[in-house]
Amino acid sequence: MNLREFLDVEDGKTNLLGVTIRRLSKDCGVSCQTLYAIALGHRIPSARLACDIEHHTGGTVNRRVTLPNFPWDQPMPRAAEAA
Repeated sequence: MNLREFLDVEDGKTNLLGVTIRRLSKDCGVSCQTLYAIALGHRIPSARLACDIEHHTGGTVNRRVTLPNFPWDQPMPRAAEAA
């Protein structure tokens, strides 16, 4: 499920003043406007925010749907493992 569908189900429609978008923005540490722009497809989230959205929606909004072009399943480079 994408973010817009999630907000539509939870609040009846995607709305900047919705209870769910306000709670989710607080949980993710971003503004309602940021989530609204992501839900409408006007903004692309960071990988971290896509993960936060997935976590705070209980997995209902999948990070792979939110950010489909990110290489989620590629192995981590060896240099990053040492850090």
